[in-house]
Amino acid sequence: MPAVTWSDEVHEVLVGDPTAALAYTTPQRGVVVTPVSPLGLADREAGTLAFTSALAFGRKLNRILRDPRVALCYHARDYGSSTSRTLVLAQGDAEVSLHPPEDRLAALHERMADRFGGRKQGTLWDWIQYEADHQRAFVDITVTRLVTWGERTPHDWTSLDGSPWPDPPGSQDPPARGTHARIDPAEAARRLAPLPHRLIGYLGSDGFPVVRPVQTAGIDGDRIRLEAPTAALPPGGRRAGLLGHRYTPHCAAPAGWSRPKQAPSTLRSPLAASRPHRCAPPAC
Repeated sequence: MPAVTWSDEVHEVLVGDPTAALAYTTPQRGVVVTPVSPLGLADREAGTLAFTSALAFGRKLNRILRDPRVALCYHARDYGSSTSRTLVLAQGDAEVSLHPPEDRLAALHERMADRFGGRKQGTLWDWIQYEADHQRAFVDITVTRLVTWGERTPHDWTSLDGSPWPDPPGSQDPPARGTHARIDPAEAARRLAPLPHRLIGYLGSDGFPVVRPVQTAGIDGDRIRLEAPTAALPPGGRRAGLLGHRYTPHCAAPAGWSRPKQAPSTLRSPLAASRPHRCAPPAC
């Protein structure tokens, strides 16, 4: 299959966004959505994208090694260099390099310094940051499908390159322990409410994660009500991941069970877990 290519506008997004939402699958066929900093690692000629991860985040890397089908959603221009309002979803097969060569790590450090400024120097700081600087894995993604949505066309894509868009996925069987909330939904909604960027991830029918923006719309019993364009969410119930973030030191990423209620554009999502992500601004 020839490499997936993309336009100049999309390339500006891919190399300019400081943060993207990574989506990967769980053994229960759920999806985790978590922020990563791709640092502009995009090769248009080869049709590949990349990001790095500290080896300390072993569960994420293990799950990608188990199922390399992942997605990166470029959804926010904060602190970025692109002025486009296009949302870009790139799906593809990931290859994890747990022991990258030193020259690739050195080039990464230079790129990080150019983007975010030089880090603090000195014996103590070198020791504190050694793991973050040197114990890192590269995740290279061969893009198999790249989809864009415009600000005024959220219901359907404006461009699609690579594999055709699959049919909507069918409903999943509910978890054995039920779909009731595992955490306080009011507290989770309170944490999500001020966050400007909210994304939901679910498993597509072809096994690749799908990520789309959503908005919170209050509490419904033990569930958080979400709103999204009609075409963004498939009918039926399924495991789903929800990410909310802004460019401050905290991100909130619950996961849970989702199903439409009353209308395809309304989602009820009980939250099964809440795991805050801590990261240094401006990249989340």
